[in-house]
Amino acid sequence: MKGYNLFSKFHFYKLRLVNIVFVAVFLLILPCFVQTVYSDQITLAWDANTESDLAGYKLYYETDYSGPSYDGSGANEGDSPIIIGLGDSNDPNYPEFTLSDPKNPQFTLTGLSSNEIYLFVVTAYNIDDVQSDYSSEVSNDADGDSMADNWENENFDSLSHDCTSDYDNDNLSNLGEFRLMTDPTDFDTDYDGMRDGWEVKYRLNPLIDDASADPDNDGYTNLEEYANGTEPNLSKEKLMALVLSVNMLLLDDPSLTCEFYIDLLEDYKSFLNSYFAF
Repeated sequence: MKGYNLFSKFHFYKLRLVNIVFVAVFLLILPCFVQTVYSDQITLAWDANTESDLAGYKLYYETDYSGPSYDGSGANEGDSPIIIGLGDSNDPNYPEFTLSDPKNPQFTLTGLSSNEIYLFVVTAYNIDDVQSDYSSEVSNDADGDSMADNWENENFDSLSHDCTSDYDNDNLSNLGEFRLMTDPTDFDTDYDGMRDGWEVKYRLNPLIDDASADPDNDGYTNLEEYANGTEPNLSKEKLMALVLSVNMLLLDDPSLTCEFYIDLLEDYKSFLNSYFAF
């Protein structure tokens, strides 16, 4: 298509959190840990293309990885790419969406996860469905720290906090708080007396009050295990089976050192943890 050019510039007219809506979706993040997902609404805008045979635009998005293929999914408006027309009857794509103001194009995506980083690009297409190159890429993570800017501004009032730091000293990094949607400014999001990082480490839910629960049925509540420094998901029966199994291994080779015993015990605990999912 002669004279059909890439946009002169692609930029955010607005990139902000418009609202957060609870949706009945749950993600299995860790064994015995189910996370509630919240959704974001993001508005994008770009410079209009001025070609006479312009028919519309295609908005591409994806999570985490920069560059093509931009094959994201999950937005209420549909999977990537979302076709946005100008209302031209000759449009070869018969798009579901049209721009209300083609001279100042902008489009809002809804239903995006609040704990994901999204990347966006736009292309233009003409009445022959010839498509331009991708625009420059933009995201909801301007500082590149793997945490969404709106989430950082909402919790820290700035983008200055590093993803590896632990603002509330709960042994869960800021990035961990973002991914799990816990409160990065409060060491105990669910106010159950146990630090968020400890609950995540031992596969409890830091978003609900489970202080009185006893998942390993050892007679001690989670809060008592927390206070005693014991594991809330390690029952006496499984611990005895663990020690017995390791001791049997040591009897086969009495030359093994104490250091090896400790390392083996930790490795075997990890194995039992994955095998029995406690």
